[in-house]
Amino acid sequence: MLPTSQAPVASCAICLEQTDSSSVMSSICSPTCPASICIPCLELYILQRQQNLPQGVVAPLPCPACLVPVNLLQWTAKCPPLARSIETFSEYLRAACDVVCPSCHVNTNILPAISSLNPSSSINLPIHFKANLMDLVHLCRQFCRHRASPSQVWHFLIESFPVTLQMPLLYQLLRNIHDDERRCVLLFRALKDFPVVNLPCCNARLCFTCKTEASLDHKCIDDSTSVITRCPNCSVGLTKGDGCDSMRCFCGTTFSWSQQVVVAKLKQLSPRHRLILNRRLSRVLWQMRFGRRVLPQLSIYSNVQRMSMPFRRQFIAICDLLLESGATDQWTKLLKAALKANELRDALPSKVVLLGSCKQLAK
Repeated sequence: MLPTSQAPVASCAICLEQTDSSSVMSSICSPTCPASICIPCLELYILQRQQNLPQGVVAPLPCPACLVPVNLLQWTAKCPPLARSIETFSEYLRAACDVVCPSCHVNTNILPAISSLNPSSSINLPIHFKANLMDLVHLCRQFCRHRASPSQVWHFLIESFPVTLQMPLLYQLLRNIHDDERRCVLLFRALKDFPVVNLPCCNARLCFTCKTEASLDHKCIDDSTSVITRCPNCSVGLTKGDGCDSMRCFCGTTFSWSQQVVVAKLKQLSPRHRLILNRRLSRVLWQMRFGRRVLPQLSIYSNVQRMSMPFRRQFIAICDLLLESGATDQWTKLLKAALKANELRDALPSKVVLLGSCKQLAK
C-alpha cells in the first residue's frame, strides 16, 4: 500500500519498502538501537525464528538489528502490532515443558502457571532469610533483563537457602516471571541437578531427563554417550557427524563435543566409582605438578652444592641486586634460596631444606 502524502514516511531496512512510519518499528532493544523494520518483516522474522527451533529447544528472541536477547514483554511493549506473533512464539517455547505422564498417560506441562503473588507469600520463610530473598529477587530481575545467567540465579538459590526451601522458592519465582523463555530456561537449569519432578496431573514422579517414571533408586537410561550427548545449557540431545569438536546448539550455546562426552560418561558412574576416580586423579594431579614445578628446579640445588665456598656470597649479592632492580623471575628467587640454604647446611640438614622447598613448589 502506497503511503499518503500527509502521513510521515519511513523506509524498512530489510525490504527497503517505504511505508507509513507507524508501521515501522525502531529502538527495539535499546534507545540507541538502529533497527527500522516494518511489521510484515518482523512477523516473518519471528516465524522463521520459531520454525528454526527444534521441538523442545528454548532460545531467546534477539533483536534482528543488534542480535542481543530481548525480553518478550519488551518486544510486546515496543511492538504492539506483534503481540499475536510473540504469543505464538511463547506457546511454542512452553511446549518444551510438555511431558506424557507415565501413570495416567495424559499430556501435561510442568511449567507452573503465572501468578502475581509475592515469592514468599505461600512459603513459611524464617526471618533471617529475608535479606537473602531480597537479593534473590534483585538477581532474578537482572536475569529477566538478560543481564544474569540462569546458573547464577540457581547457584545463589541453593547456596543461600536450605534444601527444604529451594524448590518451593524456585517454583514461586517461576510463577512471578512473565517471560516464558526466561521461565523455561530457569526451570531447565534446576532440572539438570534435580531431574525428578512431581507431575501436576496425578502427582506421579517423572525423570525429566529420560522422560520415564522415577523410582526411589532411579538412574537415567544410558544415552549411548559415544554417539549422543546433551547441550550443557538446554540439555537437548545432539549428535555429531563430522568436523571439529566445536559445537553450537540451537539455543546458541557453544561447547566442546569431546568434553561433553566425558561429562556424560562421568554422570553414569555410581557415587562409589566417582570417589575411587577422584582419589586416583588426585594422585595423578599431584605427580604432574611435582614433575612440572619441582623436578626442573632440582638442578639449581644440585649445582649449588658443587660451587666453591668463595663464590657463594658473590652470587647472593648478584641475586639481591637483581631483585632490588625489579627482577621477579622464579629462577632468581630459587637460586638465592638455594644459596642461602647451602650456607646453613651445618646448622640444618640439606635434605630437610630441600624437602621443605619441594613442598612449597608442589603446592
